Amino acid sequence: AFTTSFKNSPVALDPLALWLSSIMIMVFLVVILRNQFCLIVGFAVLFSIVTNQIASRSGDIALLKTLGMKFSDINKMIIFEFLFLIASAFVVGLMLSLSSSYIISANIFDGSWGINFFNIGVIFCILFIFSLIIIKVALNKIMKTNVSVYL
Repeated sequence: AFTTSFKNSPVALDPLALWLSSIMIMVFLVVILRNQFCLIVGFAVLFSIVTNQIASRSGDIALLKTLGMKFSDINKMIIFEFLFLIASAFVVGLMLSLSSSYIISANIFDGSWGINFFNIGVIFCILFIFSLIIIKVALNKIMKTNVSVYL
């Protein structure tokens, strides 16, 4: 493919092309692994923040329990609060990343820029599902605690 246009070259290009393609594959794999590592670390940080915030508000949750609020209502209240915060952070991050990528594209790559709404939607859904799971795990940890511990 690449080397067929250089048949009369005194330099053997086949080994060079194979070497370069193997380096490109390795770089691609490193980028994929780095992205997966960043996702895992990001969700671990999210879990830590949610657990810490719920634990710091455990006295308020205990007060709501003693006043007769149902567990399901407390769960819904906290889940909606954190999902609203996560959605707000997603929108702000999306706007910042889209505007910065547009500026970079306009200045470096001659303005060849586009938005893939399908990918944004998929990422948003995955973020919400994982965030909901993280919030539910953190909530179940706190909701199992006896009310008298906090009062």
